[in-house]
Amino acid sequence: MSKHHSPTPPKLAQAFLTWFCKDGLLEEIEGDLYEEYLDRWERHPALARGMYVLQVLSFFRPFALKRFADLIPDNNMMILHYTKMGLRALARQRLTSLINVLSLSLGIAVAVLIYLFIQNEDSFDRFHTQHERIYRINRMDLDPNGGMVWGIEGHPMPFVPAAAEAVPEFEAIAEVYAFDEYLRTDLWEGQQEVYAVGADFFSMFDFAFLAGPQAFTGKDQIVITDKMALQYFGRADVVGEELDLFFDDAYYPMEVRAVVEAPPANSSFQFEAVVPFQFVRENPSMASYDRWTLSFVRSYALLHEGANPGAAVEKLNALAETHFTHSFAELTEQYGEGSRVVYQLQPLTEVHYDQEIVSSGHPAGDRTNGYILAAIGGVILLIACINFTLLALGRSTRRAREIGLRKVIGARPRQLRQQFLGESLLLSVVSLVLGLGLAAWWLTT
Repeated sequence: MSKHHSPTPPKLAQAFLTWFCKDGLLEEIEGDLYEEYLDRWERHPALARGMYVLQVLSFFRPFALKRFADLIPDNNMMILHYTKMGLRALARQRLTSLINVLSLSLGIAVAVLIYLFIQNEDSFDRFHTQHERIYRINRMDLDPNGGMVWGIEGHPMPFVPAAAEAVPEFEAIAEVYAFDEYLRTDLWEGQQEVYAVGADFFSMFDFAFLAGPQAFTGKDQIVITDKMALQYFGRADVVGEELDLFFDDAYYPMEVRAVVEAPPANSSFQFEAVVPFQFVRENPSMASYDRWTLSFVRSYALLHEGANPGAAVEKLNALAETHFTHSFAELTEQYGEGSRVVYQLQPLTEVHYDQEIVSSGHPAGDRTNGYILAAIGGVILLIACINFTLLALGRSTRRAREIGLRKVIGARPRQLRQQFLGESLLLSVVSLVLGLGLAAWWLTT
């Protein structure tokens, strides 16, 4: 007895024959091949299987082939069929389809825009690679109960040098003093937002330099944005050129030290030009401002890896007790014994949402508004989806006669479900594309 238990032809060859052979020839060819296979199998099973495969391949000729369209799998043909039927059905009910598409696409567009707005708000200042170690230094005046009666981001001009010496937890610390002043060249003159910054500013914060070095070597140097370079010089390569900066009733010639990309929209720093803080500190008009009784300079600190912010705050508070005796006296007189001045290290990523500290920088955001907008966006999208579903169901009920006719001619329930799901999917895809297009158009305009 042979070790082969049944004279079954190779299944792969059988499947290939069924796939390519015309229906009118398939039964006859299969029968003839099977008879020859049985005859050979009784004498030599292995030879029978090999010859069966060769004979199947010999019939792969034009006279036996199905039409090319018949070779396409049924699933693909059904998808094509459902797409055609769906387009025809949508064309017959233009108004309903239009309402369906517009409502869902508008809901998607609104939801996408709200999401992008919230994402932009939450991304403020996170593009700086060291943002987790950067803090804004705030001053807070407290009453005897510890309640804040006044909070500002401004500090006296002597504060940063004193803090850099007194707080070893600081790896770097920099001043930021913002002012609007006129700048001029032979081509253009206009008012711009100018920042006077400390020497560590560009090593702490990441702004893309397009030309020139990051460090200042003199107080009469200036860094400008690429936008300002085009506006004032008509070109981007302007390193070494000169422009005039108006400050305290006089114009000062400034050498363009470098060109940077304009700060992104999600940055708390929005400047067009940057000069060294030394320019402000050594200006004769600012001599009377270099004292502990005037607070107008923002300060940012970069802490060492693993440094304790609390320890740094204690050392800053010791500075306050030493240099703000006048403020302690005023607070005590106004609010009672125990009033004091303290410092706060606020993480850079929280600065944008702070509405309690008086700031001269970028307008503060509002987390509550973000939550409200997120809820509104979710509700709008949910309503759009419910409306889409109800309109789709209503459209289906109006096609009861069509459904009955399809059942009569042999359509199965599964096929009918696939057709209606296909139509809904088609509408959903169109709505998604249109919604994203509307959102993109809104953003660009």
